[in-house]
Amino acid sequence: MGGTAIAIINNKAYLKHSLKNRLKAEVYAPEKGTVDFDAMEKYLLSLDQMSYELLKDNHWAVKFKINR
Repeated sequence: MGGTAIAIINNKAYLKHSLKNRLKAEVYAPEKGTVDFDAMEKYLLSLDQMSYELLKDNHWAVKFKINR
């Protein structure tokens, strides 16, 4: 099985997504509290959308200035 997959990891869990469906979500630190996988998914997909739009419009360097 091929295709695009993206993931997000935090201090409690990770989530893997195909950009269409949630592929896998797992808690690895249950002692740190509950995990809102819906919020993680929304954040991950918003990062992907923002990256796409910035690259498409060639505004990546403008939005994220690199301090040297």
